[in-house]
Amino acid sequence: MPWLVVSKLQAIFTPLGDDSRLIRDAVNTVERFQGQQRDVIVASYALGDPDAIADEDEFLLSLNRFNVMASRPRAKLIVLASQEVINHLPGDIEVMRDSRLLKYFAETFLDRRTDMEIPFIDRGGRVNRAGSFRHKS
Repeated sequence: MPWLVVSKLQAIFTPLGDDSRLIRDAVNTVERFQGQQRDVIVASYALGDPDAIADEDEFLLSLNRFNVMASRPRAKLIVLASQEVINHLPGDIEVMRDSRLLKYFAETFLDRRTDMEIPFIDRGGRVNRAGSFRHKS
């Protein structure tokens, strides 16, 4: 759904005079960036529904996609991931093996953690959910 991210970013930045084409060219799937590098990569694993995660776990937790994502940034990698994705246990043994790198990255490599409340819109109302900011020290 890169088009949804693109439309939201264009709504924010185009009125400020930024070229909407630059936003379109900068947002896409991991596969599109294979063989290229960027100064900063922002990746999203932002599914929260356990059924949706289970339906997409082979795609989400692919070791190859994680490797491409993690090897593209020259300076910074920002990963937005729901705890539901990190905690998901795939039913397929190969998908489970592939998921180890993402789980290790989130739970071990990112060794600093600050708990926080994250604003969330749920059925039209704004609520706060427990979350955390994790980073490498």
